[in-house]
Amino acid sequence: MKTALSLLLILSLAACTKPAPPAAASDEPHPESVTHWTPATELFAEYPPLVAGETSRFAIHLTRLDTFKPVTEGRVEVKLSAAGGQTESFTTDAPSRPGVFGVDVKPAAAGPVRLSILVSGPLDATHDLGEVTVHPTRAAAIHSHDDEDDAAIAFTKEQQWTLDFATFVVETRALRSSLRVPAEVLPRSGGEAEVSVPFDGRLIADRLPIIGARVTQGQVLAQLLPPTSAPSDLSSLELVRNEAQLALQLARRDRERAARLVESGAAPARRLDEARTLEATL
Repeated sequence: MKTALSLLLILSLAACTKPAPPAAASDEPHPESVTHWTPATELFAEYPPLVAGETSRFAIHLTRLDTFKPVTEGRVEVKLSAAGGQTESFTTDAPSRPGVFGVDVKPAAAGPVRLSILVSGPLDATHDLGEVTVHPTRAAAIHSHDDEDDAAIAFTKEQQWTLDFATFVVETRALRSSLRVPAEVLPRSGGEAEVSVPFDGRLIADRLPIIGARVTQGQVLAQLLPPTSAPSDLSSLELVRNEAQLALQLARRDRERAARLVESGAAPARRLDEARTLEATL
C-alpha cells in the first residue's frame, strides 16, 4: 500500500511540472549601424530599421579627415532611391551638436532601396551606403543579430573627437622595401683598440679602414711621417707664402712713407736707404 501511494505521488508531481517557456523575443527591431569613408569625411550612422510609413531617426556622425575633428556646419541629405527611379530625400540644414546630424526618415513604400547620404557646405561628400530594405511592418523588421560582446569597451565618436585619434580604412598598398636613416656604426664589445705613437707627425694612408672592415695581422693601415724643419705639405707652404707676401707689402709701404718724409725734409736720406734695402731683401 505504501509503495502504491509513493508511486502515485511521484507521478502527480511529474504531471504538475511544466517545461520553462522559451525566452520572449524582443518586440523592438535592432538598430542598424554603418561606417563609411570618402576622401574628405568619415561617416558613422545609427538608425532603426526602415519601415514603410514610420519615421526612423538617423544619428549621423561626420568627421573631417584632414583634422579628425567633428564637422560643425553644413547640410546633410539622406536619399532613398528605388529601382523604378523613385527617390525620396530627407534633409537637415545644421548639426544638432558638433559632428552629429539628426535626420528623420519616413519612407513611403516597402522594398529594396539604395541608401546614400550627401554632405554639402564647407565640405562636399557623397556616402553611398548600398542597398537596404524598407520593411512593410515593424514585425518584419525584427531579425536576428549577433550577441553583443559584454567585454567590449564603447569608444564613441564624441570621445574620439576630444583626443588625438584617427581611423583609417585597412587596405593593401605598396610599402618601401628599404628606408634610409642616419645611423652610427660601433665596434662590438672588446673589438676596439687604440693605437698611440711616441711623437707628433702627419698621418698618411691611401684608404683608412672603416668600422667593421676586416683587417689581418701585420697589415699596414697607415703611416706616420715625423715633422721636418722645412715645410713640405701644401698647407704649410701656403702659410709661408702668405707671410712673405704680407712682409713685402709692409716693407713697400714703409719705403713709400720714408720717401715722402725725406722729400719733405722730415727724415734723413739714410732712412730711405734702409727702407729700400729691407724691401729688396724680401
